[in-house]
Amino acid sequence: MSAADRARRNAAILDPFIPHPFVPEIPLSDARTDG
Repeated sequence: MSAADRARRNAAILDPFIPHPFVPEIPLSDARTDG
C-alpha cells in the first residue's frame, strides 16, 4: 500500500463523503437523477 492509499484510507475513516476506490458507492448526484 502506497502512502497515498494509506492517507486516502485514513481520510475515508474520518470523512465518509470522500469517495474511496476500495468501497463501491453511488454518488449522490447519480442517486438523485436515477429517480
